[in-house]
Amino acid sequence: MMNFKNHNGFTLIEVMIAVAIMGLLLSPLFVLQSSVMNTVSKYSQRLVRVLAGQAFFGQIQLERALNPKLDKETKKIDDPESTFEYSFDDIDEKSKLAKFKDVGLKEVLTKWNSLEGPQEEALISFIFDPEQEK
Repeated sequence: MMNFKNHNGFTLIEVMIAVAIMGLLLSPLFVLQSSVMNTVSKYSQRLVRVLAGQAFFGQIQLERALNPKLDKETKKIDDPESTFEYSFDDIDEKSKLAKFKDVGLKEVLTKWNSLEGPQEEALISFIFDPEQEK
């Protein structure tokens, strides 16, 4: 057996133990990073759908300026795959807003499928329209 006089380094066992300890300490960080990335992806998809719904809301407002009797409209888009449902209704009689005359409820319901199942988000706007004819 050879004898080395230089003992300034680490043995293989010491390095392996250090790597194992580092692995144990860092593994929760990898799990946390994965969870954060999934959450960011989920809310990013929701934000893209809400912004597309908001654009559809604006488009419908322009169309309704030309055709005031437009009360319902549905639109499907491919990128991102979503369905938008527009409706314009009178305020429900049970609502506290019912005491205000000529107030309408405009709503765009955005629907899409994700890995977690069907998702939907509603954009709602109240509008004062003294010339509405229902």
